Amino acid sequence: MERNLGADAMRVIAIFGVLIIHTTPFSRLSQDIGDSFNLPTILNQASRFAVPMFFVFMGYFWALNAQLKNDVQSQAKYSILKMSRMFLFWSAIYLFPTNPEIFVNHGLIGFIKVVYWNINAVLTDPVDFLLTGTAIHLWFLSSAIQCMIIAYLISRLHLERYLGGLAIILFFIALITGPYSWLPVGFESDFNYRNGPFFAFIFFYSGSVLYKCREILTLQWLGALLLLVGVASQFIELYFLHNIWSINLAQDYVFSTYFLGVGAAIYGLSSSTLLNNSNLSKYSKFVFGVYASHMLFVNLLTPLDRVIGDGAIWSFLYFLFVLVASYMLTTKIFSFPTLKRYLM
Repeated sequence: MERNLGADAMRVIAIFGVLIIHTTPFSRLSQDIGDSFNLPTILNQASRFAVPMFFVFMGYFWALNAQLKNDVQSQAKYSILKMSRMFLFWSAIYLFPTNPEIFVNHGLIGFIKVVYWNINAVLTDPVDFLLTGTAIHLWFLSSAIQCMIIAYLISRLHLERYLGGLAIILFFIALITGPYSWLPVGFESDFNYRNGPFFAFIFFYSGSVLYKCREILTLQWLGALLLLVGVASQFIELYFLHNIWSINLAQDYVFSTYFLGVGAAIYGLSSSTLLNNSNLSKYSKFVFGVYASHMLFVNLLTPLDRVIGDGAIWSFLYFLFVLVASYMLTTKIFSFPTLKRYLM
């Protein structure tokens, strides 16, 4: 199957966005992220297209591969086992701390204690582990697995006509318990409804719909237009939420994030000339490795970031180090065939 160079290039751009979210560049040069439309807040929210776009791509290529194999069951089994293997592997890796403060302050005993506490947390709350893994970013893998399971089960039951309604209901629950929890229609919950299928499934489903309506992907201008609309609507919605209900501007998602994620995905899938002519697509195979491993280096640099994190130069160097280090680790892992399967 020929690769979609536009989608591959957008994956690479998206991983930059993920790293921006987790390294929070320029966050201490002005007000904190979310207090106003300062530079760190704008960077943070503009990067929110990344994970939703990943889910859309996942749904799109799920539908594509299911059609090519003409067998939803084998496609489901292959994809779910593959994602589960990666989820368990990286959850095992993150049982071991990389924050140097643990070694400096407590030595080897501190390291052993943290590993013990992490294992104990998994054993005492297995549901939370299955939803989020052992690191803050591994929820993505768990949510992807759950989206695939839902899509497969509904396909087996021949209830595909209800998929759209289910996706909307799940997204509505994610909204009213998350960014809209302070609104009259919302309510607070101890459970983070970003996890599980609540936030993710509408994007996964939209990707599968895009595959069925893939004729529109020949319209390169449509993807660019939807992406611009998505960016604008994200910031407009945040402006009103902040000014009317005093909601923090730094949100994992709002309603408009749907248009942001889907717009970015359509732009990539429409094989834009700009994306196709870039050299970014050749790095696409390393994107998941960078995603999975980058928190190792974020944790490693956390103490240093606390000490010298006020400068613009450090903000750039912090982002660059995490990017380069996770990329180098990924390329190294790729050189071992037995480990390579945990990266793709």
